[in-house]
Parts: sequence; structure tokens; C-alpha cells
Amino acid sequence: MSFQRSATLALVFAVSACASTSARDPFGEAAARRTGRTTAAPADRGNSTWITRSELAEYAGDSAYRAIEQIRRRWLASRRGGQIARVVIDGSYRTDIGQLRSIGADAVEELRLLSAGEATIKYGTGFPGGAIDVLMRGR
Repeated sequence: MSFQRSATLALVFAVSACASTSARDPFGEAAARRTGRTTAAPADRGNSTWITRSELAEYAGDSAYRAIEQIRRRWLASRRGGQIARVVIDGSYRTDIGQLRSIGADAVEELRLLSAGEATIKYGTGFPGGAIDVLMRGR
């Protein structure tokens, strides 16, 4: 195995480990318990890569697109080389970010912005602008 391939694999494993750690404990609750510090509730934290159900509740009756537009507008902006984030709904890839306009915010449990690297690790290639991972309620 070449050095470049080994280095690439090491990087993929490191990113994967970081992504899985943040998915299990996205707001550092375990660290807070260990140190005795208190943390705010997830909705109060305003995590820049996560939109929780409680944040979406304010936009009941609006589309998921409109909620993202109001809460985390930068998610809809283009990234590297003019690429925009692609949409994955309950693990199923969608071609158009505009499809979020047809989903009610009250039907969504949570939204997460994945970087290009995180999206590649989770879903494979084809996400140069990252992904907006949508988890629907009741699934």
C-alpha cells in the first residue's frame, strides 16, 4: 500500500471517529457531567450544524426550506466551487434542495448539515457541497 493511500485511509478513519463521537454526544453532555459544568438545552445552544425539533416548532405551517432559511441561512449558500448542499431525507438521496419546500417543518424531527467529508463517509461520493440530512418525525 502506498504512503498516500495509507494517509488517506488514516484521514478517513479520523474524520469518521470524530463524526460518530459528535453524533452520539452532539452538545458535549458527557463532558459536562464529567467536569460538573452545566450545559444549555440543545435548542438554546444554537448549534450551527444541527436544527432540533424545538427550533423547528416555531415554524409549524412553514416549509422545512423556510425554517432553514430563517434559522441557518448559510446552509443554503453555495460552497466550494459553487456547490450547494444536497438533500438526504431519511437516508434517501434527493437531487434538489428545493424539495425541502414541499416538506412541512412540523413533519421534521431534526436537520443536520454534513460537511463534504462527513457526507462522503456516511453516503458515499457525490456530495462536494456537503449534505442536509433530514430526519422525519415518526420514522
